[in-house]
Amino acid sequence: MVRQQIANPDELVLNRFYSVTRDEWEGNEMIVVTTPAEMQSLLVRFERRPLWLPSPDRAGTYELLADLPECPSAAVHLEGRRVSWPRGLDLALDDVAA
Repeated sequence: MVRQQIANPDELVLNRFYSVTRDEWEGNEMIVVTTPAEMQSLLVRFERRPLWLPSPDRAGTYELLADLPECPSAAVHLEGRRVSWPRGLDLALDDVAA
């Protein structure tokens, strides 16, 4: 879905791919979310804005996010594994036929 949105910027493919947290922590982190199963993804958090990047077989995560308020009123319990924030950026071109 992300590739489709990038390839078609004038179309609305992804209704929402982020949420807003209520806590005041201001930092960056990445978490591989394992639980709940429907939210399994790489969560990339920039201060109060978590971006959800599910694997291709978990595209339903975007539909779930679209049905939730942008800033949920209740806490959502997630479990996962924290990943180190990168110190640099290595880029590679996908080897995908157009």
